Amino acid sequence: YMAEAGSTDTPSFSVAIGGSLPYYEASNILLPKMYRDDYSAYGDSALTNESIPEQIEITEYSEYYCFDTIGYYGGMLYFYLEKGENAVSLTVKSGSVYIKSAAFTYYENPTDYKSVKQNLIEDKYTGESLAFESEKMDKKSNTSVLAINDASSASVSPSSPTDKLINAVGGSNFAEAGQYIEWKFTVPKDGLYNITFKYRQEINVGMNSYRRILIDGEVPYSELEQYAFPYNSTFTKETLNVNGEAMQFALSKGEHTLRMQVVIGGLSELLPYVNKVVNTLTEDYRRIIMITGTKPDTLRDYFLENSIPETLESLAAQKKEIDRIWKELEALSSSSSAGSKTLGALSEQLASFGEDSYNITQNLPSFKSNISALCNWLLEAKQQPIKFDYFVLSDPKTDITNEDGGFFKGVIFNIKYFLFTFSKDYAGNSLGSQNADTISVWVTGSSAKYNILYRLIRGDFEKQNPNIKVDLKLVTATAKLANSIVAGKNPDIALEQESTTIMNMVFRKAVTDLSRFEDSDEVMSRFRDTALVPITYNGKVYAMPNTQVFSALYYRTDVLSEMELTAPESWQDVV
Repeated sequence: YMAEAGSTDTPSFSVAIGGSLPYYEASNILLPKMYRDDYSAYGDSALTNESIPEQIEITEYSEYYCFDTIGYYGGMLYFYLEKGENAVSLTVKSGSVYIKSAAFTYYENPTDYKSVKQNLIEDKYTGESLAFESEKMDKKSNTSVLAINDASSASVSPSSPTDKLINAVGGSNFAEAGQYIEWKFTVPKDGLYNITFKYRQEINVGMNSYRRILIDGEVPYSELEQYAFPYNSTFTKETLNVNGEAMQFALSKGEHTLRMQVVIGGLSELLPYVNKVVNTLTEDYRRIIMITGTKPDTLRDYFLENSIPETLESLAAQKKEIDRIWKELEALSSSSSAGSKTLGALSEQLASFGEDSYNITQNLPSFKSNISALCNWLLEAKQQPIKFDYFVLSDPKTDITNEDGGFFKGVIFNIKYFLFTFSKDYAGNSLGSQNADTISVWVTGSSAKYNILYRLIRGDFEKQNPNIKVDLKLVTATAKLANSIVAGKNPDIALEQESTTIMNMVFRKAVTDLSRFEDSDEVMSRFRDTALVPITYNGKVYAMPNTQVFSALYYRTDVLSEMELTAPESWQDVV
């Protein structure tokens, strides 16, 4: 397939067999686009900083196995077909895509490392270690998978206490099942190589993050179908291994590709069951509050064993299932996680409910909180964040796990970094020389927001308007427009101002009427009419909307279905 160039949505489709969806995950299968980073306009000459590179869409055909990205399985999808003729339909849900061919194929799982090792060549690579920066990606599945700056340690390559360098990739933006990164690398000669990654996974405490690792389009060993990178709050090095034995990879001289794809890994055997437990406990909680209300009288015995005995039986069954899941999760995780703690708390609570139903009314609020905590963990567990600094191909006899600078290098780096914060210019920087065709712009907020605007202005606006330069300044929220105008130091444009501040300037005739521009009607048509009301006076518009607040009503489709009610279409229906 090949995604159509320029389309904004990621292509997705559903697969129906025999006129119906075989399972939930088949309802929305993504076909990732492919992107590459453009480093041609790299760096910031004024501040010696590097900015996030531009994203270039790659338009070429590629093969992709149907992958679960919406459920809790997080792996390749399998379809059951009956012998003979099957009616199969593919329905496009979003995006625009060219499909050259589609096939039901048998996926042959790779052989385990121990079996392959016996047939590996004996010619092991001997030579210097080959390091490849992870931020220099060849392909990626999403623009959100970004090369980023990490200044957490002097050991990050490259690093600087004064300059902002793009030196890593991933983190929370490389966490969704199905996302992938692909690198190209070249080896000097045929031989067996070890592969070591320098990574950091500090987001999901106590949890592993899983990756499917492919070399030249294939998974070399079965252990790499879902390789676990353990939790680590700092950057550490992980040589791909099986039970402590480093894997060796047979590579021929020349160019190769290495792809990492996000998978849920061992959690795929647990999360569907956790989801089922959550749904069941939620139903049990609703049945309980139908008797007790959400704030039961703690001095009263509601005799729940008489009114809802089947619910108490359900709670006992869920206690057994939680204990099973808890045990398996502890075996999967490198240390205690939020999920294991929540499961433990629920198990203990359900045990007390089984001893005496009177305990339910005493602990109903905390029971609800524990169910909510398990729901939150269920969503978080689907995320598999990990950040990479670089990867190394090396001689199997070489130990590269302790090659970084050491304690004193880190101390000196942190001191320099701290001292530089007193001299660094955070006020802003001109993207061009000050002249008659320079626009001065103020923006409040964080440096992250400033960097995004900086990138958009340089990569988009200034390319379309080469004769106009922008002087972008990051200012504090306390910076007063009125004071700057009186002092003659005001910007041409101020972003993210309150409507009250804008109208205050309007009454003082300090801002211009945007409706006087020829293209104002076309520009303002992008917004809802109501968004313009707070910034309009006497028929003239003095600003452009940045956000608009509106109300939304959420309702539980499962509850309405259970009660045989239809969705409300008016406020009277709601009442």
